[in-house]
Parts: sequence; C-alpha cells; structure tokens
Amino acid sequence: QKEVTTLFCDIRNSQSVASTLSMEENFNYINSYLNLVSPIVRKFGGFVDKYLGDGVLAVFTKADHALSAAHAILKSVSQKNMQNKSMPNLDVGIGIDTSNVVFGVVGDEVRKSPTIISDTMDVATKMQEVNKKFGSTIIFSKNTLNAVSTTLEFSYRYIGTVNISEKQLQIPIFESLNVYSRQKREKLEKYRTEFEEGVRKYNNAKFSEAKDIFEKVYKMEKDDKVCYVYYNKTVEKMSSPSLK
Repeated sequence: QKEVTTLFCDIRNSQSVASTLSMEENFNYINSYLNLVSPIVRKFGGFVDKYLGDGVLAVFTKADHALSAAHAILKSVSQKNMQNKSMPNLDVGIGIDTSNVVFGVVGDEVRKSPTIISDTMDVATKMQEVNKKFGSTIIFSKNTLNAVSTTLEFSYRYIGTVNISEKQLQIPIFESLNVYSRQKREKLEKYRTEFEEGVRKYNNAKFSEAKDIFEKVYKMEKDDKVCYVYYNKTVEKMSSPSLK
C-alpha cells in the first residue's frame, strides 16, 4: 500500500473523430496518441498502469512529476496537431488525483499483470466529466495540491468539487492555468480571488451574488469557459421554480 498520484488522460473528441475515419485509420489515430503520451509518462518517472481504449491511466510516486508530465503532454499534443494536418486534431483532457492505492498482481497462470487497486478511477471519471462540462484541460484534486512541493511553480484556481456519491465524498478540485497563453493566464490570475469567491457563493446556493461575480469576471476575460459555464448555471438555478 502506498500513496501515489494517478493521471488519467483521454481523447475527448474520439467518438466524433471515429465516425470520419476507417477502422485502420482509427487504430493509427489512437496509437499515435498513445505513442506520444507513454514516453512522456516514463520521462517524468511514472508508469502506464492501463490503456483504456482512448485513455491512459498512469501512476507517479510524486505529485510534482504527474503535473509536470500533464503539462508536457499538452505541449506535445499541440505540436503534433500543428505538424500533422492530415489527421483530425487531438483534444485531450487530464485529471490528476493523489490517494492511497494497493499495488498487486492480477491475472491467471497464463497471463499476469501488475496493477493498482483503488477508487482512483471513480475520481478520474468524475474529473473528466468536469473537464468536458467546463471545457478545461488539466484539473487536479486538493490531495494532489497538498502533495505538491513548494518548489514547483505553476498557476491554478479553485473551480468547485466533484461528488463521489458511493463514498459520500465531495472532493475540491483545481484547474491548472499554465495551459493558457501568458496573456490569458495573467487575466485569470488577476481575477482569480473574485472567481473563486463566486464558486463558493454558488456552492452555498447564493446564486444571485454568484451571478454578479461571474458576470463581472467574464466581462474581463471573454474566453474564460469555466466562468461562462458557471454564469449560465447560476442563471438556471435562479430561474428554477423551487427557488421562487
């Protein structure tokens, strides 16, 4: 048993892309992505625990390495998209969590594989749902933030919680701002405190106050997808019959 940081990375647009490619092209498309991600995982001291169709579950002993690998993956994906115009662009989402897992070997006498056993896939799946909903790219849990060393410099903001209903847990999650251009990142950092206050107001069902905050922040950065989604959610909540 050991505390590790798991990274789940998958292709977000794989189903729409699959409908435009032949079977052979689909395999080549997925493998080109796996051949890009797996070496980066190893470079930062991790190992691939599972290939899940168009997803990769990787394990790291240090949270710093997982976050560094995530940013390196995005950079490589961006470069690949610019270089290879003959195939559809890759669009990936990454969720990172830190927790205790059990390392073991599963299988039968013919085939055995080392793996981890934990609830990490539940958290990873919920994180990817959030990524898709918000249009964000790299999100990570509070446990991961707590495990990151003070020497790792990167920018982030609180974007809410994910609910693991089976465990009755609410896990605080954060978005990496390092995925954005410097100009956009500086704007998001400038209004980070106000945005996070809006999220807390939303979580506490103070929707009118949250709406005012999100409206103000969004006016300052029109390309803030997370803020835009939150603004629309507050409007929906305020128009709900149960709140009138």
